[in-house]
Amino acid sequence: AWQISLPVGPGPNPYVIEALDFSGVVVATDTISITGSGTAVPAAAENLVVSGINYNPAAPTAAESNAGFSDNNDFEFIELRNIAPTAILLTGVQFSNGILWAAPGGSSIPAGGAVIIPRRTAAFALRYPGIATLPEYYQFDTNQLSNSGENLTLTDAAGGIIKQFSYSDTAPWPTAADGAGHTLVLIAPALNPDHTLAINWRASTALLGTPGTSDALPPPANPNGDNDGNGVPNLVQYFFGSNGGLRQLTPFPGGQAGVFDLEYTRAANSDALAAVQTSTTLLGWVPAPSELIGRTVHPDGTETLKLRVAPPDATSLRQFVRLHISTR
Repeated sequence: AWQISLPVGPGPNPYVIEALDFSGVVVATDTISITGSGTAVPAAAENLVVSGINYNPAAPTAAESNAGFSDNNDFEFIELRNIAPTAILLTGVQFSNGILWAAPGGSSIPAGGAVIIPRRTAAFALRYPGIATLPEYYQFDTNQLSNSGENLTLTDAAGGIIKQFSYSDTAPWPTAADGAGHTLVLIAPALNPDHTLAINWRASTALLGTPGTSDALPPPANPNGDNDGNGVPNLVQYFFGSNGGLRQLTPFPGGQAGVFDLEYTRAANSDALAAVQTSTTLLGWVPAPSELIGRTVHPDGTETLKLRVAPPDATSLRQFVRLHISTR
């Protein structure tokens, strides 16, 4: 006899069962349907994000070392966040690359909620008391996040990829997350941003991070309004902060044709993203491929980002550029 745990979403859930012989040849198949009466849906690429990574934690305090946790890697954790309006089921979800970890059967994340996967449960509880966690991924001297960056792969119950990306400890990735006590935080997770892009990540504003919650400022309730009457829409001011904004536009950097460099400064903890758009007429705007090539973090936590932009119509003698700001 054998058994398997499968995620069951609301309504009919068809499953195909295959029987294989010892040579791996399919000898029989059958299809069954299980009707789910709940409201939770299986975890998938569109509803689950990796919202935080503490890959090179701050060094242990004296109290933590005395408690038996003298290795800073004991305090690693990964945060998963549900960005759907309903609960999601984690049954069958696992990390298959970077670390090895499988979600316990029947586990779930409430709508808009987050769960923490610690490397060592007891170490995490000592540093972050009162925060619930899923089972740890500890194995002695192995199965830990690389301090120099690596590929992480999160899959669903059928083996489909939910998220696959590589983080790094070198610029333009946020270097404050590399042993300086901050965690790597996904910006605007509700937008399901591309995890592979360094521009979509920042260092936590708080030392040690805020696992299970967010340290971002809430976005303005009236994004298109101008509450302080300064002529700048609330959302723009929220994204740039009081001291941010566009800094410099450099055409043909280093004599390189067909591209330009764009620099802007964004607030330390806004929960918004900006996409570069270009136009040759100001009548229509199109997304412009861009690459983050520089990041400067200022003492107040704001960041100046430098992007190399390749406008789609690079042959035009006129190029207009703007940032399209989005938030949850």
